[in-house]
Amino acid sequence: MHRAVVIAAAMAVLVAGGVEAAASVMSITYASIAPSVDVVEYNSVEDRNTDDNGTEPIASEWTSAQHRIWGQNFRHDAADFWLDSITLKLNNGGEGTANVEGVSFNMKVFSLDDINDATPNSILLNAIGTMPASIPTEIGYVTFDFAVADHVFMAAGQQYGFTVDFAAQGPTNITWFREAWNNSNYPNGLELLSRDGGASWNTVTDSMAFWVVEGEIPEPATLSLLALGGLAIIRRRKN
Repeated sequence: MHRAVVIAAAMAVLVAGGVEAAASVMSITYASIAPSVDVVEYNSVEDRNTDDNGTEPIASEWTSAQHRIWGQNFRHDAADFWLDSITLKLNNGGEGTANVEGVSFNMKVFSLDDINDATPNSILLNAIGTMPASIPTEIGYVTFDFAVADHVFMAAGQQYGFTVDFAAQGPTNITWFREAWNNSNYPNGLELLSRDGGASWNTVTDSMAFWVVEGEIPEPATLSLLALGGLAIIRRRKN
């Protein structure tokens, strides 16, 4: 099968029927500097958030009161690309973290109808990884890096979203990520928030400090398996 046909078939399979991708493994790393190459989308005002002034940071957390999940929607209008990794700015200075070192973390990537839509459509990537065992007490950057076989096709002009969440409940697990100072500098997306563990979603008129990085195209064999597997699922549902 021609490579372009395989890619198109794979994308159609993922969108049709709301097929959710099986959980895969990602690597999670901490760094003192932000990504500097291959950045497709990012919040251009994140560097102003080096202290506790301005908007409050946001958190992904399990507490006794509620299970909050935060995320961001985005789009890239210029060209199609394959999603390699997502980096978030972590404020481990002013607010800090609690019980997150070495804890399993979940990230999902999904399609959305438009910028104001907060309800995920097809789940394109569902990845789990382990937070670093040691995180310095300072402003830093956490990168969620997906395996090449799990790279997701992002169509130009299509709205997408990602969420970050603890994979399992903890007593007071909390991670503080940073918001943008002024969302007017990023017109293509809004924050996403669920206060009930993902049962319902809202948009928030701000943006996270985030970087979406372009990666390699998966091997044709991987795309073929993805397309054939998805077609089999849809065929079984129809029967």
